[in-house]
Amino acid sequence: MEKRRRKKHQSHQRSLVIINEHRPFLASSPAGTITVDKLDHAVVDEATALTDQEHGRFEREAATDLVDTGRRWLQQAVKHFARASAVAKLAGAAVTPFDGSRPSSDDQLVTRAETIHAAVSAEPDTFVKGGITPARIDALGAALAAFKKAKDTMTLASKQHNEATERFDQAADQGSDAIAVLEGVLTLEPNAPAGARNALRQAKRIGPRIAGDAVPEESGPAPATPPPAPTTPATPPVSDATV
Repeated sequence: MEKRRRKKHQSHQRSLVIINEHRPFLASSPAGTITVDKLDHAVVDEATALTDQEHGRFEREAATDLVDTGRRWLQQAVKHFARASAVAKLAGAAVTPFDGSRPSSDDQLVTRAETIHAAVSAEPDTFVKGGITPARIDALGAALAAFKKAKDTMTLASKQHNEATERFDQAADQGSDAIAVLEGVLTLEPNAPAGARNALRQAKRIGPRIAGDAVPEESGPAPATPPPAPTTPATPPVSDATV
């Protein structure tokens, strides 16, 4: 779909080139001036929206990678802290082992990790018997914060991408409407520049022929095959008996 939008923008750019070539004629009336300006603004707005859309897509993909990495790390951390808390309890610590089952969602994962981090941070010495060191507690807190930040970034980037898509569609509709009006002017006005309407119609096509495409040659009679070259008769061999 994004490829289709980019092609539409390119068709509007080509159309604007044709319009600019005949701007003196098309902008000779107030209504024509407004329509040409409308197309100008639409093409600019399309370009801006495409740039914002691409930026949002890049930010979303980068954040998605961070979220995937952070999710795997936190899932492993939950299991580790659950096992460590069980070991600490067996060693005599007055603790309740953490739930080490796999969280069913990111929200549940965050809640579980926050609960574990708060518990071990409040009594770090209690969990030392299970092998939980202050460095691991700090690592859990940092990973949890990074995961939540990546999730927020991914959500914001998706929102920006969708908003840019909506802005492009609105601008593209305005551009298409302006081109349709200007094409009507070039069709109905008797003193319209010759060939301008056809040039505009060709320019606005979403999938124009690419320069360099092979053009089929006109059919015609096949060229005559040249006659074969005459063969030279073989020279008879000369023998000793020949006088």
